[in-house]
Amino acid sequence: MQRDELIAATRAYQTKLGSIFEKMPLQVYAAKPIKGWSPAQNLNHILKVNRLISMLFGPLRFGSALAAFRHIPERSIEGLKEQYLESLRRGFTAGAFSPSRLQKVSEEDRREALARLAETTALFCERISRWSEEDLDRVKFPHPAVGPVTAREMAHFTLFHAQHHMGVVASRHPDQVPLAELARLI
Repeated sequence: MQRDELIAATRAYQTKLGSIFEKMPLQVYAAKPIKGWSPAQNLNHILKVNRLISMLFGPLRFGSALAAFRHIPERSIEGLKEQYLESLRRGFTAGAFSPSRLQKVSEEDRREALARLAETTALFCERISRWSEEDLDRVKFPHPAVGPVTAREMAHFTLFHAQHHMGVVASRHPDQVPLAELARLI
C-alpha cells in the first residue's frame, strides 16, 4: 500500500476496533480467560505497541541511524505476516509489551483506553503523513519478532498486529466481534 492508503486503512481499522471494544459488554471486555489475555488486555497490548511504533515514525527517525540493517530480505507483506505468525508459533512473546495486569476494569478504564487508541492512531497517521514513499522503503527499523523491516513494513505491521489481536478476541467471543467485517478493512 502507498502511504495515503496506509493512513486511511489505519484510521478505518482502528476506528472499527474501538467501536467493537466500546460496544462489548464490560463483563466480556474485562473477563480474563484461563489461558491468554482478556479483550481489555489485548487492547492494552495494542496500545503499547502502537505507541512505540508512533515514536519510531517521529521526527527523530530512530530507524535512519540503524546502519546495521542495510540489507533486508525481500518479502511480500503476506510473507511478513507469515513470518510474524511463525515466530509466535515458535514461542515469541510480547515481553515488555505484555499488557499491564488489570485487576478490575471499569467503564472509565475502558473510556481512557479507547481515548488512547484514538490518540495513538491520530499521532501515527500524522507522523507517517510526513514521510515520503522513498523514505518508507529506505528507512529500516528493528522488529523483535521478524528482524529488520522497512518503515513501510512496520506501518503494515501496525494494521496486521491489531487484526491479529482482534482475531484472538473474536475466537473467544465470536458473538461480540464481526471479524469478517474487520478483515475487509485491510
